[in-house]
Amino acid sequence: MLAAILTSVFVAACGYGVTFPFLAGRLEEWGVSGVLIGLNAAMPALGWFLGSFLLPVMQSRTSIRAILVGSLVGAGVAWVAFAVVADYWAWTSIRFVFGGAIGLFFRSIEFGLNAVTADAHRGRVFGWYSLAFGAGLAVGAALEPLVSADRMLPWIVPPVFFVAAVPVAAMWRGDRRAASERPTFSGWVATLREAPVPMVAGLVYGFGEAVPAYLLSIYALRNGFGAEVAAHTLSAAALGSITLPLALGVLADRGGRRGSLVAAAGLAAVTAAAIPFASGAVAAFLGLVTATSGFSSAIYAIALALIGERWPAQGLNTANAAFGASYALGGLIGPLVNGAAIDTLSSQGLMVSAAVAPALLAIYVVAAGGSAFAAKGETHEHRH
Repeated sequence: MLAAILTSVFVAACGYGVTFPFLAGRLEEWGVSGVLIGLNAAMPALGWFLGSFLLPVMQSRTSIRAILVGSLVGAGVAWVAFAVVADYWAWTSIRFVFGGAIGLFFRSIEFGLNAVTADAHRGRVFGWYSLAFGAGLAVGAALEPLVSADRMLPWIVPPVFFVAAVPVAAMWRGDRRAASERPTFSGWVATLREAPVPMVAGLVYGFGEAVPAYLLSIYALRNGFGAEVAAHTLSAAALGSITLPLALGVLADRGGRRGSLVAAAGLAAVTAAAIPFASGAVAAFLGLVTATSGFSSAIYAIALALIGERWPAQGLNTANAAFGASYALGGLIGPLVNGAAIDTLSSQGLMVSAAVAPALLAIYVVAAGGSAFAAKGETHEHRH
């Protein structure tokens, strides 16, 4: 079943990867301002954020399989709607729905993997999940120039990928016990109080996730690397997200997840801070981009493993949704802060914000110590 679920993640991410550069390019052709393009790009994160509060309710009332299939179909229908209208505000509204549907799919996958994975293997499983997702985005982004050369293909290819992911997603046979609990306000509060570290980690990852997709190419151009190097930044970032999370996930299972989270956050900060010193050295620059992206993606994978470690069954639906909301909140704040940094803090401003956020996470995890986690072997159920 794991292979089928990861296949569905890869295929859906391929379709999603096509949409990133295509929508931005089409809005640029319309003469839309950078601010409004940024607002449009924030809609998926807003959809994920609001959808996170609905997800536990949906999980308690229907099957994960139904949510997975429904979200893929919803994303496909929403994408086709882009072709029907040619208005900025209509596109922004559609992108909110489209992003929300995609977010429900991936959040449900993450919940399901945590619900059925043995604790000893969570880190590596989410490392494989990051690999499948990153590889899909990379393939989709690579296909986009070919797809965009045709008038109709951009409206056909992403839905085809989403529909192709349906049969493998429909193979889900997970245990419903972890999804049956009805969410409550006190449950949300308890989740944030009892294990804030993975929530903060999700916030930090979401804060920096858009940097490779939208801002690193601008950074490369402003620092004299040229258009060809700028075009390779997304590929370099994708390589990191494909390789490093799996390696660090295995280490997290063997050597401890809190320490691995500190290491991933610290190394993400160090490699981001080192990028300005690679001025003029293309190989060093792209290598550091790969490392920074990989360590940042490992933050997300390890945080997901911590969620499952803390709530292996009871409370997992609420905890997973709270994590998704934290991640989406970071996705809303990050583009604004990072975009302002690259415009106001000199040409190296982006790397300042890209390094500070994971550095603060590493410091916070060390300062929180064991108080932010259950004791070894203690689960949420033992507290009730």
